[in-house]
Amino acid sequence: VLTGINIGLYEGGFSRLVQKVLSHTDMPRIRISSIEPWTVEDGLIDLVANEPRICRHLHLPLQHGSDGVLRAMGRPYSAGHVRSLMRRIREVSPGTAVGADVIVGFPEEDDQAFAESHAIIEDLGFTYLHVFPFSTRPGTAAANLPGRPDDEVNPEGRRIAGTFAKEQGPVRLAVGLGVAIGIAAVLRALSEGERARQTATPWQSEYRLR
Repeated sequence: VLTGINIGLYEGGFSRLVQKVLSHTDMPRIRISSIEPWTVEDGLIDLVANEPRICRHLHLPLQHGSDGVLRAMGRPYSAGHVRSLMRRIREVSPGTAVGADVIVGFPEEDDQAFAESHAIIEDLGFTYLHVFPFSTRPGTAAANLPGRPDDEVNPEGRRIAGTFAKEQGPVRLAVGLGVAIGIAAVLRALSEGERARQTATPWQSEYRLR
């Protein structure tokens, strides 16, 4: 697993580092860990799509789907950028599993901002989600931001987003499995539902069953 803080900012481009690993090792399987959306290069998308030694998996710390909240977080990208990135990934490699981190309850997240975040999750069809409630950390800029949602809103938002993630998981898992083992597995995964989602993921199954 290639992991690190801001790995996408590797000098010369992260795809260059991945090429080095491929060229100088005989590691049979390489998986890329969380990578910031604004650092995902077209060359990296091509590698994930076409290099058999790389797991067809990307994890994006989206954090939120509202531009206003993203600005408050200090994130250097917009929801539109993530939409464009996901379009490129789906065009080049429709079978790639793409997960995302999402925070609910960040300061300045009102009902509209939450709805915008929920909408982008639904529209982009992430394979899975990691949903976190905002937690205040003393000494950080976010700790002093105004407009934090009421404590009652935060758990409710987390519950809604978490429920959505669970509902989407089995379907996307089934699609990923179907690429490798056929329609029978799709039907079985759909019937097993949540249990199937928890016991396997598309990129793991694809490599295990080849």
